[in-house]
Amino acid sequence: MATTYQENSVMIRTISVLSLLWCAGNGAATAAENAAPTLHRQVLFRAGEGNYGGYRIPSLLVTKTPQTVLVFAEARQALDGFGVPFPDRAVTEIVMRRSVDGGRTWSKRRVVVPSKKVTTGNPCAVLDRQTGTVFLLFCRGIAPAKAGETNKTAHIIKSTDDGLTWSAPVDITGAAKGKDWKHIFTGPGHGIQLRSGRLLMPCVGQYGVQFSYMLYSDDHGKSWQRTAALSGEAMLDNKLTWLKLGKKPLRYSPGNVSDECDVLELADGRVYFNARSRLEVGYRAYAYSRDGGLKWSRVKFHPQLPESVVDGGLTRLPRENVLLMSRPTYQYKNGMPYGGVWSHRRNLTISASFDDGRTWPLARLIHKGPAAYSDLAVLPNGEVLCFYEGGKKFRYESMLLARFNLAWLKKPPALKAGSPKSRDRK
Repeated sequence: MATTYQENSVMIRTISVLSLLWCAGNGAATAAENAAPTLHRQVLFRAGEGNYGGYRIPSLLVTKTPQTVLVFAEARQALDGFGVPFPDRAVTEIVMRRSVDGGRTWSKRRVVVPSKKVTTGNPCAVLDRQTGTVFLLFCRGIAPAKAGETNKTAHIIKSTDDGLTWSAPVDITGAAKGKDWKHIFTGPGHGIQLRSGRLLMPCVGQYGVQFSYMLYSDDHGKSWQRTAALSGEAMLDNKLTWLKLGKKPLRYSPGNVSDECDVLELADGRVYFNARSRLEVGYRAYAYSRDGGLKWSRVKFHPQLPESVVDGGLTRLPRENVLLMSRPTYQYKNGMPYGGVWSHRRNLTISASFDDGRTWPLARLIHKGPAAYSDLAVLPNGEVLCFYEGGKKFRYESMLLARFNLAWLKKPPALKAGSPKSRDRK
C-alpha cells in the first residue's frame, strides 16, 4: 500500500506540475492577447548623417543576453558617377548600433566593416544560441562600380561578446559562391539556428538567372556549405496569365523565381522560406523544407502577400505560434492589391499567419508612405521589433525601428488579407 501511495503521490504531483506548466504557458499567451496595444517608432539612421550620403539594408538581431539588440546597415557614399544618390554600387561600409534595454535606447553609430575602395554590404546576422556567438555575413565588390560589377565575394566576422568587439573578416567565397557564378548577394536581414544546431543563412546567387539558396554550418561557424538553388512554379496557382508587365506576359525559367529571402523554423521542425519574387511578379515567393533547408518544395507565389519587389522581414512568435512578415505593398485605384515594380515601394505592412504560412488573413499598416527593406525580430517578452527603411517623401530618408505587440497587430482596423488600406501612389 505504501508503494502504491507513493506512486499515486508522484503521479498526482506530476499531473499538478504539468497542469501548472500548461496554465503558465496558457497564461502567458492570454496575457499577450489581453495586453494593451503598443506601437513606438524611432529613427536610428538618417540620410546625410556622418560622412555618408545615406543608409540602407537593415539587419536586426536579438542576442542571447536578454534585451540586447543589434542593428546593422550599409553606410553609403552620397553619389556615384551617374548622380544616383547612395546607390548599390557606391563605396559602402557596414555600421551598427547596440541596445541593452530592448531597443529603447542605443549606442552611437560605429563602423564594424570599414571600406575605402569597395562596396561592402548585404549584412546578414545570425546568433548561435548554443555558444552565444554572433556571426555577420556580408559581400564585397568593386566600387565605384559599373552596373553588374558589385558583390563578387563573401565574408564573415564574429563577436563573442554581444557585438562589443568583432573578429577580422574571413573570406568564405569558395564555400558560398559557385565558380561559374557572376554575383553573390548575402542575406540581407538575418539567419536562423535550427533546433539541431545548424546555422542557416539565406543568400542569392547569379550565373545568368538569379536564384535563392542557403549557406549553412553544422559546426558552429567553423566551416560553411551551400545548398542547391530553389526552383519554382511558372504561375501563381496556375492563374497568373492575367498578370502582365505592359503588354508582355511574364516569363519564367527554372530557378529564376525568387530573390532576397528569409527563413524560420516552424513548430513541427520544418523550415519556411519567404522571398522577394523575381521578374516583378508582385507577390511573395514561398517554399518549405523538411530536412533542415537542404531540399525545398517548389517555390510558389502567395496571393495574400502582395509586395513591391523588395526584401522583407520574417519572424515567428513562439508562444502564440504566429508568423509575421513585413514588406511594402501597393494598391491600384480599383483596389486590386498588387505590389508593382520597385519604384512603387510604399506602405510598410505587417501580415500574420496562424497556420504556418498557408494563409495570411491579418495585416496592419505600420508605416504609411514611402518604405522599402525591413527586418523583424522578437524580444523575450514577446514584443516585436521591425527595423526598416522609410520616410515621408523618400523611401530612403531614414532607417527606423518600430516596436509593437500582438495586441496592436490585432487591434482594429486590421486590414483584410492582401488589401493595404492606403491608396497613395508615387
